[in-house]
Amino acid sequence: MTKRHVRTSILALTFTTASVTLLAAACGDDETTNPPAAAPDGATPPSDDAGGNAEPQADSGGEEEGELITSDGGVDPPAEEEDGGVSVLDAGPACENLSPGEFTNSECVSTPIRIGLPEAFSNSRWVLRQVIVLGTPDACGPGGGFEPREHRGALRITATSSTTAKFELIDEFRRDSTSLRLTTRRYDVDVTATGNRLKFEPLECSLTPPPSEALFFVSTENGRKVLTLRLPWGATSQALYRFALQE
Repeated sequence: MTKRHVRTSILALTFTTASVTLLAAACGDDETTNPPAAAPDGATPPSDDAGGNAEPQADSGGEEEGELITSDGGVDPPAEEEDGGVSVLDAGPACENLSPGEFTNSECVSTPIRIGLPEAFSNSRWVLRQVIVLGTPDACGPGGGFEPREHRGALRITATSSTTAKFELIDEFRRDSTSLRLTTRRYDVDVTATGNRLKFEPLECSLTPPPSEALFFVSTENGRKVLTLRLPWGATSQALYRFALQE
């Protein structure tokens, strides 16, 4: 091979190599890929998977929120006073009068209910909208012994802090709309809350011995706030008294 041929071959090879280099640069990614930063000692490097290994998030709302309420089994009805019991006016002139709402029929439920969470106390007025007696399937079924009552009632809360308050509660009940006997229970109590558990201390205006404690829940249903108290219904039975907030 002559010197001229060798020089031509070298120039051709040089031109070809430069062309390949330029072509590779033109076809590459627009962005420069940097290696991932090293994680600090003891730390777990982040995953490239955007969500496959992420911990599931708790549902922040909806019907599944709150404590699960189960039945104690008894469905014995509240005792009626022979003379109809006390009236809303019997508490005396120093006690606030409470105006109950319309009558609502009690119902017996045997399935667990998940309903509401505790909430800080605030000054508010509530009207009774529903009474749910907590029974067993046998007790709630035909011939099981459940005898409904019609209830109407009201609740006033006067808060002294987020966990202490005065409750004034009235519950009037009768067998049905044809009954001439109306029995009234009135609880005026100082209340201390620990979570959803309330401790009751009776006040002078209580016309009925209150229970020593109750359960307390607040929820929002159909855009309206609902307060639920779990209280005695009869001697051995329990019920959920559900109050709607008065705007």
